[in-house]
Formats: sequence, C-alpha cells, structure tokens
Amino acid sequence: MAQNPNYVLLQKKQSALPLTAIQVAGATSLPVLNSSIQLAHDFGFFKAFWILLAGSILVWLVALTIITMTANTTKSTLDNTKDYLGRLGAYIVALTLITSTIGWFVLQTNVATKIILTLVPIVNSTHINSFLQIGVGLGILSTISCMEGMRGLRWVALISFPILLTAFGLFLFFIPTTATPISMLSPSSTGLLAFAFGTSLSISVDYPTFFRHSVSKRQSLIAVSAIQLITFLMGVGGLYLGDYIELTSHIQGWHVIFTGQLFMQILFLILVVLSCLCVNMVNVYSASIGWEMVVPIFAGRKEYTILGLGLTSAFVLTTNIIPMHFLMKITEVILSNLCLVLVFAYFGKKLLNRPVVPRLDQALYLIGWILGSAIALTAALQTEVNTRLFLLGYLLSVLSVVLTFSARRLFTRPFSQRPG
Repeated sequence: MAQNPNYVLLQKKQSALPLTAIQVAGATSLPVLNSSIQLAHDFGFFKAFWILLAGSILVWLVALTIITMTANTTKSTLDNTKDYLGRLGAYIVALTLITSTIGWFVLQTNVATKIILTLVPIVNSTHINSFLQIGVGLGILSTISCMEGMRGLRWVALISFPILLTAFGLFLFFIPTTATPISMLSPSSTGLLAFAFGTSLSISVDYPTFFRHSVSKRQSLIAVSAIQLITFLMGVGGLYLGDYIELTSHIQGWHVIFTGQLFMQILFLILVVLSCLCVNMVNVYSASIGWEMVVPIFAGRKEYTILGLGLTSAFVLTTNIIPMHFLMKITEVILSNLCLVLVFAYFGKKLLNRPVVPRLDQALYLIGWILGSAIALTAALQTEVNTRLFLLGYLLSVLSVVLTFSARRLFTRPFSQRPG
C-alpha cells in the first residue's frame, strides 16, 4: 500500500486491550442494538439466544483464521485481498470499503442527531436547521478525533470503552422500572438471520487493517476472543431489550425511553453519541486504507481530514434522500462473501504448501467471488430475502475456491516436492 511501512512498524504497539476497545466501542450503537432487538422479536429470547451463540462461535472461528492469515505482518485488509484475489480484487474491495464507510457514517450520524434532538430541548426555526448543525458538529468531531490515525483512535476507544460498558449495564438494569414487556408479533425470517450472520462476517474481514498494529499474534488472538465474547454478551443484552423496545427501523421504537426517567435518557444519550463517535472513527480509519490505494497522493493527516470532511458533506447532501440501509446491505453482502473466499483460499494455500497463490487461481477466485456476490445480492435486495438464493451465492463463491485449489492439487505436484 502507499502508506509508509516504517510508520506502520512504529505503530505496532497495540496490546489486546486497545484492539478490543476499538472494535467493541461501537457495539452499543442504535443500528447494532436494533439488530439484536429484531432477532428477539423474530425468534423469541431463548431461541434467539442459541442462534446468537452459534453465530458468535462461527464468526469467532472465521475471525481467528482471518487474523492468522496476516499475523506478525503489517498487511492491511487490502494487502491480504491482493494476495488472494490480485490487484483488481484489491481495488474492488477498496471502493467497497469507501462506499460502506459512507453508508455507516451517514446512518450513524443521522440516528445520533435525531436522538439528540429528541432528548435535548433545542430551539429550531426557519432560520436555524438544528438537525444539520448537530450532524455536521458530530462529523467534525469525528474528523478531529481520527486525524492522528491509530493513535487517536486508540485513546478515544480506551476512554469510551469503560464508559459505554458501564452505561449499557445500568441501562439494562434500570429499564424494567421504566417499561413493561410488549407482545412479540413479528414472524420469524431465516433470510434475515442469514443476512445478520453475513453482517458479522463483513466486519471480521476488515480486522487485518487494525490488527497489523498488534504487538504479537498472541495479543491479536486474545483480542479477537475478547471481542466476540463481549459483543455476544451485548447481543444478549439487546435480546433482553427486545421485551421492552418495539420493533422498528426508526427511533420511534425507543419512545419508552424518550418519555421515561431523566436518568435513563442520559444513559441512552451517552450510549448513542459515544458509539456514533467511535463507529465513525473506525470507519474513517478503515476507509483510509482504500483511499490510499485509490488516491495515494494524499496520506496521513490529509487523508483523514479529507475523508472526515467528505463524509460529513455526504451526510449533509444525502441524509433522508438516499436510503443508506440499501447501500450498506450491498457492501455487507460483498464483504461477507469476501471473508469466506479469503478463508477458504487461505486453507487451499496451506494445503498446497505454496508461499503464494498463482495468478490463474487469483483470477478464478475473483470471478467466483463476483458471481457469488451478484447472486447473493439479487436475493438480499428482494422485499423478502430469498434464503436459498442468498446462500447459493455464498456457496458458489466458496466452491469456486475449493474446486480451483482441488484441481491444482490433483494435476500439479506440491510446491515442496519440486526440484531445485
């Protein structure tokens, strides 16, 4: 990548704690909590608990593999992709990461701004657009916080992490005193369940960008395990909230908090605003890797500033106009499919005992990934997710990898057995 490798080496100082804090600090954001609440409404608490547990174990195993692929190196997500899908594949992923960041940044800022306007009495008039002012303020704050790159991200996450955990624990403890259980009326959907697992995989595939700063492979593996355990427990907390929060993609489902005690409103405000800031910073840092590949002339503080201000401008121009859930669904399917392709390609390379993946194999992996993603997207973008077609897309991508390295193993000698 265009980034100075010496800079990355100097930053290989992160232990398991900051790596965990960076990834977990956004787990209490409203979109994430809403996904757990929807799972509870769709399947009920106990069934949803076992589904969440099984999914967490699956994602944990995949994440461990992703981390092992780049352990003790300074490779980012795009470097890892380039090793298995070639330069073209890395460019596609770079653009996908930037697009995903736009969706997450705008959605998180939009939701946090609406929560602030609902809970804090702010004067709004024909001459003052409080929504845009607060949204731009959050965007600028996110930009300033991430200008120092990993160093700034580390300190904000370490400060926010214990505050968020404490606030979330208190929120769960006191919510029964402010709300009464609601009836579950939503039908279950295995399509939504499959998509939810895909969302978790799309996050795991980007771990190398952050874990390249780890001091050791051991610290990385500890961090991944801690991340999965904490996010699972937070997910269980979200299932518990499903008894009291109505199922909705908007903030209206949380009206019991808006009309409840001041203490609960303050806790909720802390959760939403701090999570928004942390998620935005993580996404800007993630997108910066793609930015360096597409526009390598801008790096360091300049790229973080340009990305942050550009994303803030995207919030102003697109909020309530372009459906960000639609944009995020596209990128999450592509990235989660990529995660499975990389994992199986890694196992194939190990099986063949090759130091690098041949270019022909890279091309076949890339074609399989693109075709599989296209099929999965066709299913995911339907009003009711076509589960069979959705899973078929993922299966096609995995089969393209398995068949490719299986054929190479059958018709060529292992690399270690070649003369010379």
